[in-house]
Amino acid sequence: MFLVKTRNPSENGSQELNNIQIVKLKNKLGTRGLPTAELILDGTEADLVSEPGRGVASISHMLTITRMYNTLGSAVAMRRCVRILAILLTNKCLPISRQLQRIGCLALQSSTSCTRLQQI
Repeated sequence: MFLVKTRNPSENGSQELNNIQIVKLKNKLGTRGLPTAELILDGTEADLVSEPGRGVASISHMLTITRMYNTLGSAVAMRRCVRILAILLTNKCLPISRQLQRIGCLALQSSTSCTRLQQI
């Protein structure tokens, strides 16, 4: 596994690409803010950051941590959304809760006030 700096300082003080050639930008769904590309790294300067031949083994631990972080973050966000929805649906001062009560869809019961939602 190597650490590659994308730019190197040049003699005139500007930053130049570190012999990185972009072959093709991939057309992805969903994550356009983080582009993926096919690169040619011929002649690129890099620093070895793991034992030779152990790149995948070295990065697998980091990938596991990243996956766990994303899983927990998604679960926490989902729990927060469900909690906010429960408060909205049981809050008698909101028009949507009155409509849902009228048609019989409001199954959640709570004594939550309007100020409670602002505390979340």
